[in-house]
Amino acid sequence: MGKLSFREVKELASTKNLTDKTYFTPFGGGVNKKAYGINNSPWIVLSAPKSKERLIKAEIDQILSLKKNGVYTPDLGVSTTDEAIFEVQENTEKKIAFIEEKIDGFEIPRAGTAFSEDEVKKFSIQILKFIATQPTIEDAEIKRENAIKSIELLIPQIKKADVPDFQVRFDNATGKILTLDPGDPLNSENAQDKHLRWLNFWQKDLADKRYLSRLWNEQHPNNKVNSNGSSWK
Repeated sequence: MGKLSFREVKELASTKNLTDKTYFTPFGGGVNKKAYGINNSPWIVLSAPKSKERLIKAEIDQILSLKKNGVYTPDLGVSTTDEAIFEVQENTEKKIAFIEEKIDGFEIPRAGTAFSEDEVKKFSIQILKFIATQPTIEDAEIKRENAIKSIELLIPQIKKADVPDFQVRFDNATGKILTLDPGDPLNSENAQDKHLRWLNFWQKDLADKRYLSRLWNEQHPNNKVNSNGSSWK
C-alpha cells in the first residue's frame, strides 16, 4: 500500500475507531490532545474532547495565520479552521480532531512543563550538531540556511504579536524550524520579550561558522572544512 493522502487519512479517521491499532498508533499527546500516527502516511491525527473545541479552534486559527504570514508551520491540509475540524470516535467517546503534517525531528529539550534558559540554548546547539552529520557540505548548508531563514521569519512576527506558549520543532528533512501547538490566546502570559530572546540565542548560534566547522570536522575527518568558518556561506 502506498502512502495515504490527506483525503484518505481523513476518511479513515472519520470511519474507524482511533483506538483500532490495525490503523492507528498512539504516540503521545498533552493536556488537551492525543496524537495518532497512521502507517504509510505523512499525516497524524490529533483528537480532543468536544469540551476543548474553543482551544482547538484557537490553535488551528493561529497556525493558519502564522502560515499566511510566512512563518513555517506544519501543514494542516486545509485553508480554514472549519475545514480542519471533524468528528472521530475514540474508544466509546465522540471527539473532535484535525489532521496535521507529521514532522520527523526534535523540539526544545525540557525536564518539566516549562522551558529553562539552558534548555532553550541547547536547542540551537542540537541543530548545529545535526547539520554537521549531513552527508555533504551542500546538504548541511541547505539545512543551515533554512534554519536561519525560519528565525528571520519569526522575529518580526513575534515582535508584532507573541505566540502563546511558543513551541517549535526542527524538521530533520528540510532544516526548517516550525512553529506548532500554540497555546490559548485568552489564558496565556505575554512572553514576547522572552521569546525574542530565545530567537536571538538561536540566531547567534546558527551564525557561528567556526563552531559549525569544528562540529563538521569531528564528523567528517576525511572531508574537513576550513576551521575559520570560511567554507560556509
